[in-house]
Amino acid sequence: MARTALTAIALGGPLDYDGVAVTFTAADDTDKNQVVLTGREIVLVQNTDTGAHTVTFTSVADPYGRTKDMTFSVPASEFRAFGPFTREGWSSAGQLLIDTDDAAVLISVLRLPDSWSGK
Repeated sequence: MARTALTAIALGGPLDYDGVAVTFTAADDTDKNQVVLTGREIVLVQNTDTGAHTVTFTSVADPYGRTKDMTFSVPASEFRAFGPFTREGWSSAGQLLIDTDDAAVLISVLRLPDSWSGK
């Protein structure tokens, strides 16, 4: 089946004093998830369960031929933030691929503004 698409939440610029509402979506531990990758994405993960669960970000070969998926254990009842993810090494047909081992893991993807310079 096709991966379940996540929608990134666009963050405002440096003068956006009101902030943005952050919403989480239950991970699809069967079909897995993906989100459009612009190179400005930060992934927030919340484990709502009483035991640890894993999240994996699937890599692709970079110009040097390197690949190494990143798998992390998220302890019970904790949050983790990952990224930002660059297109180089992470873009699979324009998508960031995110896998979890349980639907008790919630995901939110934040997208930095276009003006973000990466510095």
